[in-house]
Amino acid sequence: MLHRRQPDFCEIIDDVGIDPRCIEAHQFCMAFCGIAFKYAEEYAGYRLPRYSGYEFQEAAGAIARGEEAKIGKRACGFRNRIARHVLSHFDFDNDDTEWLCTTISAFLFITESAMRRENRLQTT
Repeated sequence: MLHRRQPDFCEIIDDVGIDPRCIEAHQFCMAFCGIAFKYAEEYAGYRLPRYSGYEFQEAAGAIARGEEAKIGKRACGFRNRIARHVLSHFDFDNDDTEWLCTTISAFLFITESAMRRENRLQTT
């Protein structure tokens, strides 16, 4: 479902899945983001838009750099919360953990931002 609905995001992370050392991290990222996207749409009550690869790359860069002024304090905190509450139960190496924290955070930030924009449009 994620490949069909968010092909640019999948294209970006599928490059990581090519490396045999990163297969588990790639699979985890696909599963986590797919489930998050499904629940976000169910919660919103409508289909979320397709996001561009550029949006994901920009969000990931801002999150990795901790640019609170650009994306907000909440989004900058996603990495730590994912590491503490999600990935602490898995045995990923440091590189995979950092990549997962940044990539999942960017996906959640983009999805949450789209839901906020859509809700503002519906209420005005």
